Amino acid sequence: MYLKSIRLFFRTLKREFNKWRGKAPRVKLQIKRPYVHLGSDYGGWSILKDTLNAQSVVFSFGIGTDISFDLALINEYGVTVNAFDPTPNVSAWLKQQQLPVQFHYFPYALSHKDEVLRFYTPDRLDYISHTIIDKGTDKYVEVQAKCLTTILKEHGHTQIDLLKMDIEGAEYKVIEDILQSKIKIKQLLVEFHHQMYGITTEQSEKAILALNQAGYQLFDISETGYEYSFVKI
Repeated sequence: MYLKSIRLFFRTLKREFNKWRGKAPRVKLQIKRPYVHLGSDYGGWSILKDTLNAQSVVFSFGIGTDISFDLALINEYGVTVNAFDPTPNVSAWLKQQQLPVQFHYFPYALSHKDEVLRFYTPDRLDYISHTIIDKGTDKYVEVQAKCLTTILKEHGHTQIDLLKMDIEGAEYKVIEDILQSKIKIKQLLVEFHHQMYGITTEQSEKAILALNQAGYQLFDISETGYEYSFVKI
């Protein structure tokens, strides 16, 4: 318990320092609920404790080659994880893994509308994350993307218990679409990409405010100030 308190202190200190430097949105935790952190240091997320079961509807957008969070959800709660990522090489990498039957993979992207997107390649060869943000180069692949309403219809669901998205800059328009469509989502985990791809901290603050106004309250922010966990009140 002591070590956990020390870790939490330094985590909060780092987060506040990033906000002071203007590197993270100037927002605070808005609700206190017990939560757990699942997955690796790189790919892990915080979710509310004891809120999922085998019947929960879970969607995970942007998985890359770190699926530790998705596997932890399956191991802890027996849920089926619907995982999405059109990034080149992800499909081939998954075929080399020993995956549980509850892990369902779909090779397309989440967007604010059904469309074919240009997915721009990372600048570094050892990076896997692609982005829809136009880098002014011809280094891209075209991928199929769908809005959340379409995806829910295809999967036969009307609401979501847990939605995670790490979609490299596409989250801002997707959040607008989610709020306009009034899709019911109990927990929403978002990685914002301020200070990347030309995205400003103010854009993330605006998106968080819009979620707040729709009833989503923050219960955890990562120490880096990029990963945000919301619960719908």
